[in-house]
Amino acid sequence: MTKQPNQDKKRKSAKKRQPDPMKSAIGKRIREARLRKGLNQPELARQAEVTANAVTQWEGGWTTPSMQNYMNLSKILGTTVEFLRTGVERPGPVEAQDQIEEEILKAARKLSLRRKMKILQAMDQMLEEGEGPGLGPDIDPSIKTMSGR
Repeated sequence: MTKQPNQDKKRKSAKKRQPDPMKSAIGKRIREARLRKGLNQPELARQAEVTANAVTQWEGGWTTPSMQNYMNLSKILGTTVEFLRTGVERPGPVEAQDQIEEEILKAARKLSLRRKMKILQAMDQMLEEGEGPGLGPDIDPSIKTMSGR
């Protein structure tokens, strides 16, 4: 009996390896985070100091990053190692975006809970009145911080 070529192809495709579902989920999160940042695979690879093939392998669910690579990816992609590995995103500490916000945070940390709540209420009221991002009409742009320093 001679083997028919179609039987050989069927046997080979039946043995074709499938990615691990857990690794696939991790890869999907990496891909989605990469796309949110507007990066392609070679750009992410360059920033993470790995090969483009490594990124392809991660996103395809064939392999997972090392812990060092998870840490690099989380910084580059603006997420956490925990989210990349598990899909769970826990809120982290809030970071100041500029010097004024830093001053506000430092001052707020010294206040009682009651006073912090009053500040939040005042801020909510300002937002309801249409006071959005940017300098308000009564703020002098030459002032570097709230304390005038």
